[in-house]
Parts: sequence; structure tokens; C-alpha cells
Amino acid sequence: MTTAEEMYRAFIDGVVKEYVGIVDPDAFNRIINSALLLWLGEKLPEIGGRTKRIDDLNKFLVRTDGLGDHNIISFSSDPANVFDLSPEYPDVFRFVSAKFKVENNNSSVSVEDGDEVWIRGELLRDFHVSDDPYQSSNRYRVLFRKKGSNIFVYPYNVLQAKKCILEYYRYPASIVYSDTPENIVDPETGKIQNREICDIAIRMYLERIKDQRYNSFVNEEKFKVK
Repeated sequence: MTTAEEMYRAFIDGVVKEYVGIVDPDAFNRIINSALLLWLGEKLPEIGGRTKRIDDLNKFLVRTDGLGDHNIISFSSDPANVFDLSPEYPDVFRFVSAKFKVENNNSSVSVEDGDEVWIRGELLRDFHVSDDPYQSSNRYRVLFRKKGSNIFVYPYNVLQAKKCILEYYRYPASIVYSDTPENIVDPETGKIQNREICDIAIRMYLERIKDQRYNSFVNEEKFKVK
């Protein structure tokens, strides 16, 4: 199972066992892409575990280290400490790691390795920089956050972000099945992964159908003559 059409056929085969009806390509596309993101999200918490899970995700891993397809991120001075990922870099599904090269703009504040050093980044999950020292940047940790396509960096004191190496998982390309061949977009994942994704989609669809049937039954019971 390597194509969108094969996944569509497998999906139909899976749902007709319990549901007789027609699932059009548009409905399939919506549910298979929901299943794709659910599949990816289920894999990510176990990174560092079994090799199979890491191999499944390698094609979605982005490194802005200049050694592969993506260059090291460079910040401009205006606006300072802000970088727009689009359109050069794929959108972030989940961060893995980050490190920032910072420059000391004030000679009265020293950093251990000279005027420019690499400092590890830590994702800030709130939308403000806390006064709590454990949530504030320092000489050994730079807090950052993502809003939209922008990366906002909060360096310590007078330090300014100059460059950044991010490691993250991107969103996969959407799977599209269509009656028009030129509109079809095949999955990026392999045979085994496609089977897993398709199984999730079948389960999601059948659960929705069962919920609809149950709700219909409840509504019918409400209006029965007692």
C-alpha cells in the first residue's frame, strides 16, 4: 500500500465490514489526514525508544544545521531576536531541540567563550516571559517560543540572537485521493506506516458512525409515544 488510491481502497474495505454506504474521496481525505497527524503524534512521545519508531519519523525530521537541506537560521537586527520560518523552512509539528548563537552587545556583560557563544534553547510554553528564575533566560539557556511562523527568542540581558540551529518534526504533506489523477497526492510514508494510518482512519470513522447511530437512537426514544 504505497499510493493514495490504495489507501482509499483499503479504507473502504475496512469500513464496509460494519457500515454499508459510500465514503466519497473528500470525506476520505479529511479523515485520513486527521489519522496521519494522530499517527505522528502517537509516535513522537516514544522517541529514543524503539528503533522502528525513530525510522518511521526520520523523513519528517528537519535540522537547520547547514549540513542537509536547510541552512543555519540567521537573525537580522531589525526586528531583533525574531525569525520568520516561512517560506524557507517547513512548518513545525513538534520541536526536538534548539541552540542559539548569541552576541554580547555590551562588553560589561561577559560570556564564558568570548563575544559569541552557542547556548541551548528551551521552548517557552506560556506567552510571556516569567520573572521566575527557572523560567527566565540566563547565560546557559535561551527561552524561545513559536507564534505562527515566527520564532521569538528571549536572550539573557544584553545578549542578542544571531543564529539558530533547530531540530524539529515538520507536518507531513496531506494525502489526497481524487477521481482526477493529476490531483492525487500520494503519502510520504511507507507501506507499513500507511497500513497503520489507514487502520487509525477506519477506527475513527467507525467510531463516528457508531456515535451517530447512538445519538439517532436516543433522539428516537425521546419522541416515542409512552
